[in-house]
Amino acid sequence: MASPLAQRITGILKGSLTPLLRSQGFRKKGSVYLAQHGEMALLVDIQKSRWNDEDEAKFTINGGIYIPGIVSAYSGRPDPEKPKIVDCCLSVRIGMLEESSLDKWWKVTSRDSPQEVVDEEIAREQCDWVQKLLLPFLAKFESPVDVAELLCGTMDTPTRFVAPQAPAQRHAYACLIYSKTGQSAKAQRAIEQALGEAEGSPIEKIIKRLRDQVLSA
Repeated sequence: MASPLAQRITGILKGSLTPLLRSQGFRKKGSVYLAQHGEMALLVDIQKSRWNDEDEAKFTINGGIYIPGIVSAYSGRPDPEKPKIVDCCLSVRIGMLEESSLDKWWKVTSRDSPQEVVDEEIAREQCDWVQKLLLPFLAKFESPVDVAELLCGTMDTPTRFVAPQAPAQRHAYACLIYSKTGQSAKAQRAIEQALGEAEGSPIEKIIKRLRDQVLSA
């Protein structure tokens, strides 16, 4: 059975974020809200702190873009039935989208009084952040190619805190997206860039495998 603080967080989300995201086409599956956008899926993920206990509980919000066949090809694992943030080829913490780029967590405690006032304030604030920061960020990606452009650094959007942060992995994902969308020249340029960035690193073998796949396609 969920703890009282976990139940409060569930109640906060159910009464505020869930109806907001539902109005934008998202459907809740576990701790993830998904909205299908063509062949992509937009994700809003609720991440709870691993240190939550009976006295204090925190949560934050992540956003991501899932494209079938991208992370799975890179990692060598099957596509998931229900994508999560780790399956996204692009993701970001909501706090990293704010001007200060500071991590943002909402907190409930057993000492909150009155609890209803605290919960209402959290509900208002997290919805405000999602509306002003996360949804506009996700809306930038009209197609998989837009994701590839950001990963290659050619989209006019700050990417310092967007995952993946490793340049070789970014270019590898971009290569797979370009290849998937029939842009072979861009795919080859992206994988060659990834090879140069991965040289001597643990992921060099992965990049070489992907290069062979792209060249033989």
